[in-house]
Amino acid sequence: MFREIIKQVLAFFDYELRRRSRYFVDAFQDQKKLLQQQHVKCIFDCGANIGQTTAKYKQLFPNATIYSFEPTQETFDVLCQTFKSDELVKPQQLSVSNLTGHQQFFVYKDSQLNSLSAIDSQSDRYMLSLSDSVEYTKVESITLDEFCEREKIKEIDILKMDIQGSELLALQGAVGLLKKQEISLIYLEIFFGQLYDHQANFHEINKLLQEYNYILYGVYNLTRLSDGTLGYGDAIFISSDIKNKLPPFL
Repeated sequence: MFREIIKQVLAFFDYELRRRSRYFVDAFQDQKKLLQQQHVKCIFDCGANIGQTTAKYKQLFPNATIYSFEPTQETFDVLCQTFKSDELVKPQQLSVSNLTGHQQFFVYKDSQLNSLSAIDSQSDRYMLSLSDSVEYTKVESITLDEFCEREKIKEIDILKMDIQGSELLALQGAVGLLKKQEISLIYLEIFFGQLYDHQANFHEINKLLQEYNYILYGVYNLTRLSDGTLGYGDAIFISSDIKNKLPPFL
């Protein structure tokens, strides 16, 4: 009898573990689950590069309009070419920041490292090996508040940001949207180690979003630096309205 009870208990917990393991593994599938009760109409892909994430959102939300922000000419041209026949993808040759105007932009061998900030001189060895080929250019920058006002966009279902340490600047340029909770879900890169000059670390991002009643839902893709310390990853924050719609965590 006792052995049978143990077997039943183990079976129960195995079920629970398998059920819960469906969450916090795939950030894109979790975004789809979190927004399943609303019609996703507007997505911002900031730091779109050549459209890798834009393509993922097209699969998940085929009827959504996607504004893909990429400031550098070469990658922007590839982005435009990739989605030239898709009227719902709207490439924008802009960087997003806390001000509107022209800013210096750092361009690296790996275009996914391009940023408004330079790679830190004490950064991880991998990052430093790629920073030797840095070039400088001027890009046009805009705040998300101003862009939305200009384009008459009232709500953003998903704000994705992979802008290499400039995420806090972009959020500071979106305080109007944040105050009104007009962004449902924010998916962005977070930093724990110092990789870029003047970057914001995770606790600064978390503090700002908490001020506007955004809740940390999950952390994904955590990556350690070459010395074993925690380096960076991705996080999902949700508005209080989305939180209130969450079903029981089963």
